[in-house]
Amino acid sequence: MKTNKQKQIAGTIRTSDERNTGEPIEYIPEPKNTFNDFARQVYFIVCEDLKSRSLLFKADLHHVEGFSNDTAIYRECMQDIVENGIFYVDKNKQKRRNPALIAMRSAMESANKTAKLLGITPYYRDKIKMQSEVEKESDPVADLLLGRN
Repeated sequence: MKTNKQKQIAGTIRTSDERNTGEPIEYIPEPKNTFNDFARQVYFIVCEDLKSRSLLFKADLHHVEGFSNDTAIYRECMQDIVENGIFYVDKNKQKRRNPALIAMRSAMESANKTAKLLGITPYYRDKIKMQSEVEKESDPVADLLLGRN
């Protein structure tokens, strides 16, 4: 592990305001790096969903941007496949798979991993909900010590 001095020399030290302080953010900032207009729409939809569940943190914005871009890339690859087909004939008259298939698969795998990380898939959304319900259940020892019966 690097010391703070080594991180400062390397330019990788983070200031305290860049870290996740544990408090959800109250506004949705403009995305810094979006692929296209569709990615911007996905970014704001996902941010609004996370914000409504008090799960939008500054540290998550980078992941939301990545998810939005991966979703947009997937969509563009799908459009390319619909227009040009799964296979094409190259200059040597050989039948080849459309390269968009590989890019589409890669974008979908990345988007799925990020969706799980953010908790925006139904399974992980329920998992987060169950964890918060467990935290809300009263602790009998704490109730006894605090005089709540």
